[in-house]
Amino acid sequence: MVRIYRNLNRTFHDTGRIWLWLNIPVRIKRVIYSYQLDLAIKKCIREKFVEIKAAQKTETKQTKDRSILSLALQDTDILDDHTLQVTADQVKSFLFAGHDTTSILLQRLFYAFSLHPKVLATLRAELDTVFGDSDPQHVFLAHPDETLRKLTYTSACIKEALRLWPPAATARMAPPGTGFKVRTANGDEICLDGTILYSCHYLIQRDPAVYGETANEFIPERWIGDSDTSSRTQTDGQAQTETETSADKIPVSAWRAFERGPRSCIGQELANLEARVILACVMGRFDFEKVGVGEVEVDEEGRPVVDAKGVYKTRSELFNV
Repeated sequence: MVRIYRNLNRTFHDTGRIWLWLNIPVRIKRVIYSYQLDLAIKKCIREKFVEIKAAQKTETKQTKDRSILSLALQDTDILDDHTLQVTADQVKSFLFAGHDTTSILLQRLFYAFSLHPKVLATLRAELDTVFGDSDPQHVFLAHPDETLRKLTYTSACIKEALRLWPPAATARMAPPGTGFKVRTANGDEICLDGTILYSCHYLIQRDPAVYGETANEFIPERWIGDSDTSSRTQTDGQAQTETETSADKIPVSAWRAFERGPRSCIGQELANLEARVILACVMGRFDFEKVGVGEVEVDEEGRPVVDAKGVYKTRSELFNV
């Protein structure tokens, strides 16, 4: 399945020699690989379906399979062609839709940790407290929910990285004839019927009116006590407790890395889980040093140059390609 997906992915790489939509051999390969991938996924689903039905006769609450595929098929008695195709499409969404976005998040986190020694020290202190000398994999498997709840600073780092460098965006069509309007900062109203609206997360999540003078700085501590990155549906008012005021709380709508509402990302829980597990497994074992664009500036003795805020200075700014 992975091999076929890699081959399929290569058919979307634009070499610049010929426009992709005119490259007939590449388009034919894309159709073939798409068909092969569909077959491979459906084969796995059929095999899993047989296992699920056999296990349902003997499983208890403790032994119940909680995988996404098992939960999706638990109430299915007959795996017809339509159900099989719908399930395969959903599996592809979970497996591949978040591939690049999760990679970008992890790359940005590794880079941020390499520039912020205090943040890195705090993160590693939390990981040492939670895991000690144990293999994180064994701890996660033994106590998954309890372990995830303890990783508060790790979650805060993930939330801050998603705020500064949101890897995805969203667009919506304002239905014609609905009279949909937006109000500008000076009070003017503009009707946007039939217009495609793009929410620029990069600007929304760096708004100085919300995040203050540190809007462009990597400061995970701003999320301590509010490091949840799950699919909450509260309004700004509901998210606050009795002891909180609007000045103490960042509005829920000011952080929308996975978007909000019924069209929010269906894979956000999986992405959060992946990021926390990967950070727990690698940050205690490896140091990261950027080479090339965005590398750290060093003095005559080869030591990193630190600015007034305790952050390593860089020779240039890092950017995504």
